[in-house]
Amino acid sequence: MKVKQIVFVKSYKVSGTAITEVLMRLAWLYLRTIDVKWKSHFLHSGIYESSVAHKKINFDVLSDDHWNESLIQTLGMADALHITSLREPVDAFESLFHYVDMRDFYGVSSITEFVRMINGTSARINTRMNGKWGRNQLSFALGLPEIYFDSEENIRRFVKKVEQKFDLVMISEYYEESLVILKDMLRVPLLHVMSAKSNVRHNDSKAVLSHQEGSILSKWLKADVYLYQVFRRSDLLCKHFFAPIMGSIESEVFRNSEVKRIFQIKDWELD
Repeated sequence: MKVKQIVFVKSYKVSGTAITEVLMRLAWLYLRTIDVKWKSHFLHSGIYESSVAHKKINFDVLSDDHWNESLIQTLGMADALHITSLREPVDAFESLFHYVDMRDFYGVSSITEFVRMINGTSARINTRMNGKWGRNQLSFALGLPEIYFDSEENIRRFVKKVEQKFDLVMISEYYEESLVILKDMLRVPLLHVMSAKSNVRHNDSKAVLSHQEGSILSKWLKADVYLYQVFRRSDLLCKHFFAPIMGSIESEVFRNSEVKRIFQIKDWELD
């Protein structure tokens, strides 16, 4: 399989930073044009040209935080390799809630108070903060209209479309296994899809939700829960398949202190 283009749809707090880091390294090593919506230390919005002397393959990368089929058609990337990532929805929402600090927007002092609002009468609970962050963040990023958030029929139809369109759906909980699949699909060395953890919270800063609170959030996030469950079942097979080799990968590559040192300096210095 010779990949010429990649479309990566990233949600928030779902390993998007790490995956973008990987794609930026691949772009630096192999690719020619990048159009990335990214406002951190990686790249800013716009088109970037890089001339790499020893290109093995030529292809484009589009990374965006919302599925835009018309844009992809316009860019001529309909046949690109489509990649996205998912994470257990309650954990993902709790992380996003604190990452962008939704308390003031929803008028609550904590996520526990927010959960109590879900069964209340406030319409604000379904309003997206800054038009970007809120309920069913994973499904929203992949293009599910908000009017379908409570429609099981439309949710199932939407997930079926994701299954048909996306070539790789990475699962945060099995991130390393997903990287192995990615490197095989792209036919690049394992070293070139490595990534160091970044933008990760310490455990003591995470809110601990009760079983009841988690259950309430799961029902409210029904579209994300169904989406995640469908692809998590598929990914469990990958976990089983890669289990025999993950130990050697983690010891020889992911835990290599020298490689981590190189990453901390500049990811794309790898050759």
